[in-house]
Amino acid sequence: MLPRTIPAVPSFFRFLFAGLVYIFARVPEKTLGNFVLNMIYITISIN
Repeated sequence: MLPRTIPAVPSFFRFLFAGLVYIFARVPEKTLGNFVLNMIYITISIN
């Protein structure tokens, strides 16, 4: 289902991306905003 525009991307990252899309599709919109903010904070803290 995912576009194969970048065939060099490992299958792990495609699986992770599919998981994130599944989470975004399942999580209600009210908690989706907090989830996005938490993901941004985690990404900034890791980097």
